[in-house]
Amino acid sequence: MPASLYHPAFQRWRIRAADHNFGVPAEVVAATVGFMEAASVLYHFENDRKAAIRPHLQEAIKRSVQHAVNFDFDGKITIPASWTAIRRSVPVLVVEEEHESADSNQDATIQAAFSMRSAWFDDDMTVFRNLACCPTFLLGLSGAHLVISVAVLTDKLIVERLASLWVGRSSTHDKHQTRVVSRALYAFSFSIDELQEWYKSLHACIPFDEEKIIPANHTRFFPFVCRYPLDAENFANAVEFEYRCPLQPNQSTCVAFRATTKESNPKEVVVKFVQRYCREAHDILAIAGMAPALLYYGRIDPDVDYGDWKMVVMEYFDGKPSYEDNRHRERVMEAIQLVHAEGYVLGDIRPPNVMVGEECEVRLIDFDWAGGDECALYPPLVYVNRKNLG
Repeated sequence: MPASLYHPAFQRWRIRAADHNFGVPAEVVAATVGFMEAASVLYHFENDRKAAIRPHLQEAIKRSVQHAVNFDFDGKITIPASWTAIRRSVPVLVVEEEHESADSNQDATIQAAFSMRSAWFDDDMTVFRNLACCPTFLLGLSGAHLVISVAVLTDKLIVERLASLWVGRSSTHDKHQTRVVSRALYAFSFSIDELQEWYKSLHACIPFDEEKIIPANHTRFFPFVCRYPLDAENFANAVEFEYRCPLQPNQSTCVAFRATTKESNPKEVVVKFVQRYCREAHDILAIAGMAPALLYYGRIDPDVDYGDWKMVVMEYFDGKPSYEDNRHRERVMEAIQLVHAEGYVLGDIRPPNVMVGEECEVRLIDFDWAGGDECALYPPLVYVNRKNLG
């Protein structure tokens, strides 16, 4: 699950950084030029490098990067946050700077992630760590390579890389790359402002109790989205829901959650986040009673475009995976033939994706890899032994 699904500020940064119409002030462009020139120089000592780069970085981001005292990372940007009478400066951006990767025994990007975790697990951060998912930007600079990542803390550390940029100065005609880097750096100022406003909204939240492990469905552990529209992608008429638990709690790749709608007649649903989905195949089997009803498939948020990432909401089916149970093969074959007859293929018929209810009813629940016959492809990173495809 990408970290950007836990807080929209991350995706908004990505959108601004990629927007050619996103206006960058002249002073930020000038600071970016200074930053890129300083990053291109080879330094004998790391402290000399930091002293040369840091002022330009601060001017471009329009924020002061504080030296991290008693921590093993290079710098951070904090914002004030309060809950009841407790006030702290919480980290929203962690900076790691290293020599060229070949000259260093540490990777700045990886180190930034561990540094973020270290900062949030400081005793002073206990309350704010348990209020929410600790959304933090990570800036790792190795030589002239800048990697921008984001991280959240749920029951685990989740890190997502948003951009990798070459920030060296190679030519006086390198106007395009200067603009790319300046947009990326200037976008931080907007994202930090957004996080500052967001922290003000947490005053009414109840912290997660780490000792009692309650509430188990604290919002810290789930994506920020908590509603789906009833009419296409019209969020003006939407159903709110409350997450209950991940469907695969022990898997870091879990993208599906059990939830309950907040209605006069609440119902159990499954909320899933996908990059591809065949709603046609799902609807075909749902109408035939061979899949849970599909309640929604579409954009995740009305205000933030998540690109290929979409949200799926379907009715929850109380069943068990069909491991070592051959009694239901005929029903599964019937579902496959029904989909094939409509010109679609399923692609991922495995026991975890075939659920069997108490009365032996069969439901197919996964349509991520389904699609049109002779059109749908397996994801590039999935190994398929073509000799066994038949």
